[in-house]
Amino acid sequence: MARELKDLPLLRQQPIYTAYSEGWALYAERLAAEIGFYENDPFGDLGRLQAEMFRAVRPRRRHRPARERLDARAGDRIHGRTAGMGEDEVVSEVERYMALPGQATAYKVGQLKILELRERARARSGRSST
Repeated sequence: MARELKDLPLLRQQPIYTAYSEGWALYAERLAAEIGFYENDPFGDLGRLQAEMFRAVRPRRRHRPARERLDARAGDRIHGRTAGMGEDEVVSEVERYMALPGQATAYKVGQLKILELRERARARSGRSST
């Protein structure tokens, strides 16, 4: 749909930009919680929080060149202790972030920018963020 909206800036017409496309997805997940979507679904909210925790731990330590060191450190963070993932999932994620090292940072930057813009809009309109 974004490509069909020709009056939008080119960046917004191209959903291939992770900060834009996945940033909006993360923003939407958070917004759903903020507006009470999970009010009667504590397990759904727990799943959302688990995914948020996983996203918080996976960008770290990707710069290590040796896969063994990366696996050990990332595995410690992701497997069981933090995000409740199985070993096969951990290996898959570590390999994914070795191949696409900036992706996790990009979507988080997108989400944070959207939140910043929302707060600016609220401030201009005189509405509080609480």
